[in-house]
Amino acid sequence: MDINTLKKVGNIKQVISVYDMEVKNGVACGKRIILVNNGVLEVAFNADNALDIAWVKYKGVNVSFLSKNGLNNNVGIFGEQFEGGFLYTCGLDNVSACDKTRPIHGSLHARKAENVNAITDNDKVIVSGDVYTTALKGINLKLHRKYVVTSNGISFNDTVINCGFTDSDYVLLYHVNFGYPFLDKDFILDFDAVSSFPANKTTNIEDCKVITDARPKESEKLYYHYLKDGVVIMKNPSLDIECVMEFDMKALPLLVEWKNLFEGDYVIGIEPATTRFDEYKKNPIKSGEEHKFSVSVKFS
Repeated sequence: MDINTLKKVGNIKQVISVYDMEVKNGVACGKRIILVNNGVLEVAFNADNALDIAWVKYKGVNVSFLSKNGLNNNVGIFGEQFEGGFLYTCGLDNVSACDKTRPIHGSLHARKAENVNAITDNDKVIVSGDVYTTALKGINLKLHRKYVVTSNGISFNDTVINCGFTDSDYVLLYHVNFGYPFLDKDFILDFDAVSSFPANKTTNIEDCKVITDARPKESEKLYYHYLKDGVVIMKNPSLDIECVMEFDMKALPLLVEWKNLFEGDYVIGIEPATTRFDEYKKNPIKSGEEHKFSVSVKFS
């Protein structure tokens, strides 16, 4: 931040702020939220749920999806507690319902982050923390998370670390959810796919980029995409907002698209992942080894 700007503020929080907050009522009572606002982007980090992102607003406009469950304390089966949010990280023990012995989309989101830290560094905010997936006589993995929030974007920088003394394995999927009013019938979805496949019987691959108005409940649509460059572009011309997602395809070779354009559940999920659901495969990780992942979203 330049010196002339600093001369004009009594407190830097006039232009860029970070607040460590607690929800005081309702089903989310007690939940810890790290709220970042820089006048353009508002980002709420869910410290009690894997340091995922509860919501994102760009120039005051909501771009994320919040399910009818809302922020909650993870009570009930998956369909009753799924919050949605801008980022719901799936793993490290399961994605979708692939492993019937583990929670749907894994146990990570239900785990509280530790060592949470948020600092203002000139004109950006850095939020970091650790999320552990452990079991007696079993897995001992740490997910170290570091986010950088700028005036027009968020970068996710994750490191999976095997803290155990034996080799292990994991899966990872970044469930990034877009909702109304950014998602609407004039929403444009674009990416350059080398190949695309329907992931369920009710899915027509030709409709993968077709966005409609909300309609009565039917079967959700799921697609697998292998992209040329790891770039997904989303636009809402009516709001004059564009979002560009980029992800490291070496670490995240697959893009899962979840389209659920139904009344009361109007959402599209753009989900870089390590594995398909029908060809479920975990990444091996040796004792002491670290695997890095990066995803970024930029708004304009």
